[in-house]
Amino acid sequence: MSPQIWMKGRDAPLPSKTPQPQPLLTGETDNFKVRKALLLIERNISTPLSLEEIAERVHVSARQLERLFHAELGMSPTAFAMKLRFRKAYGKTPTQARKTRESRKATEVL
Repeated sequence: MSPQIWMKGRDAPLPSKTPQPQPLLTGETDNFKVRKALLLIERNISTPLSLEEIAERVHVSARQLERLFHAELGMSPTAFAMKLRFRKAYGKTPTQARKTRESRKATEVL
């Protein structure tokens, strides 16, 4: 079955010429369901999905999704979405945020 047949609307793959989502706030996670949820949150940041909608699209219960997020990322899906929205509102990319933290640590040492 082709991905386009079962994926509709906001869940469909982005065209190849479109900028692709990049990891924003977290380190690595090997959990496919968490990665899919992260992408859903990122792709729908301007019109946020509810926890239940995300869980349904990832094919788990809302409670299980929360457990997975806490185990993998140490925060809830809602907390991740809020941090992501703040990050986008202030215009910092993950690289910029990392450099800012590193420069703060460097000046604290001096």
